[in-house]
Amino acid sequence: MKFFISYILEFLAFFANFIALSVFCLKISTGFRYRLLCAYYLLASALIAKTLLDITVNNAHLYSILYVITGLSVSYYFYDLFTSAGKRLLAIAVGLCTLAYYLLSLQNKDIIFDSVGYALTSVGIVFLIFLYLHQLFSNITEEPLTNNFDFWFVCSQLIYHLGSFVIFLTYHRLIEKIMEGDYSSENRAILTYLWGIHNVLLFLGSLLTASGLIWILSRRKSQLS
Repeated sequence: MKFFISYILEFLAFFANFIALSVFCLKISTGFRYRLLCAYYLLASALIAKTLLDITVNNAHLYSILYVITGLSVSYYFYDLFTSAGKRLLAIAVGLCTLAYYLLSLQNKDIIFDSVGYALTSVGIVFLIFLYLHQLFSNITEEPLTNNFDFWFVCSQLIYHLGSFVIFLTYHRLIEKIMEGDYSSENRAILTYLWGIHNVLLFLGSLLTASGLIWILSRRKSQLS
């Protein structure tokens, strides 16, 4: 179970999101932002699958690629979702900040896992989420929010990124101790435990996205019958 939660669950979460977004594109909307998310989750699934081929190898570079494509893909998603020019500029800024940090971090050859990059990505996405919620609640319509797939997806992102931000900050401190030579069994156990919580949050987010899709499809089917 420990191995499943710490390793396999992460792949399942990304792949579940890919399946949900693919079904959404096939059944409901082929908008570019959704197709981009499909491509992102497919690529993320492939990267995580590659890390599973040999978990004893340092795959920090693959995880660094993962956070930068996460930042760029989700930033574009919000850019397309926003209706005001100001919010769109902020979405561009968040994506560029993620990319700039990644390019600067390439100079650090000794990095074990770029927890700072993940934390910056998560805080940027949480910022965009609250901008979207402000836009959403400033333009209330008669349509229930539960019929809005974007609402479901954004809530799933909020669950994951808000929780993972705290995890990555703690991760950063532990990694600093390891780089200082304190690679004790206690620190290793905490790292594994934290990553397990991270994967659970990621999987819960994917379940929320899938639940939203099922709800919307069921509502559409009931309206047609």
